[in-house]
Amino acid sequence: MASTTPEQALAKLQRHRARVRKKNEDKFNEWLEMISKVRKPIKTLTEDEWIRACMHFGSCATCGSSSIDARGMFIPFKFGGRYAAWNIIPICDKCATALKFQHNPFIRYKPDILDPIVDYLRPILEEAIK
Repeated sequence: MASTTPEQALAKLQRHRARVRKKNEDKFNEWLEMISKVRKPIKTLTEDEWIRACMHFGSCATCGSSSIDARGMFIPFKFGGRYAAWNIIPICDKCATALKFQHNPFIRYKPDILDPIVDYLRPILEEAIK
């Protein structure tokens, strides 16, 4: 069995990261395409929808903290995200601050965080497209 040099291991890791990044960018673009199909006018988040989201997650959707302090936009406004049930998640103050600096949640979050958020938001987004 041939041994791997540090340079080969680094190159392999970089290729892996590039593949994952590309896959996540594709998911982000797919999500943006879905958002572009939402019926107009866009219905803003109601209090009942907010309570439903809070009850679904039961904590901060991104870190699991028991504190829910803010309504976070999954996709930022500048990328087509809106203050609507298909884009708002409950978050804590710490994550609210971090959320201001992210543009692509499919790159920022690991699957164990991202998948439950997408699983919750996707049906709501699909319903808004119908």
